[in-house]
Amino acid sequence: MAHSARTSLESAHAAHGDEIPSRRRNPVSVWAIVALSTLVVAVVVAWGAGLRSTYAIGDSVPHNGGVVVVSDAWVMDDPMRLMHPDDPDRFASAGMASMPMTMPDSVPEGFKRIAVELALRSGTEPMQFPVEGVTVTAAGQSYAIYTSMLQDGQLAPGSALDAIAVFEVPAETGAAEFRLAEGFPPVSLNLVGGHDPHED
Repeated sequence: MAHSARTSLESAHAAHGDEIPSRRRNPVSVWAIVALSTLVVAVVVAWGAGLRSTYAIGDSVPHNGGVVVVSDAWVMDDPMRLMHPDDPDRFASAGMASMPMTMPDSVPEGFKRIAVELALRSGTEPMQFPVEGVTVTAAGQSYAIYTSMLQDGQLAPGSALDAIAVFEVPAETGAAEFRLAEGFPPVSLNLVGGHDPHED
């Protein structure tokens, strides 16, 4: 019925040579839609920028209201002794003298030892990092800590901790990712180098 009425109206206009009236958009509503769309895009971009999927060495990674920085990572040339390849005395000067400088046992065959240097700064709440969640992942496989200064698993509010975490990974490992806890965004590592000490 409504369709017949509209058809009759169109026919009447056509018979008199009149143009069929068209709907006009309100210019205010058009600009409102444009402004809203722009705002949505800006929010999405800002949200995505704050949720980086991967970090690099030297980046500040937010965690529990504080900040974590992976300062360095390297393959240990002497898997029985913990020292930085550039400066063997830097651990003591950074307050890391409490960590054993020698490893208690040899590296498993087919593996190498790597060290990850960390700087942890907590905010107004405790920073949590249960030891079982501190891992290095390579080729889809996760490897737990071999030894570290992170045994407490947390850092009190307003505190700082410079630490080293040692892992054993396959000798052929190159690209890898470090995580401080479950849900912690991965930090990319380059672990190319080193060798299986059993081949010496």
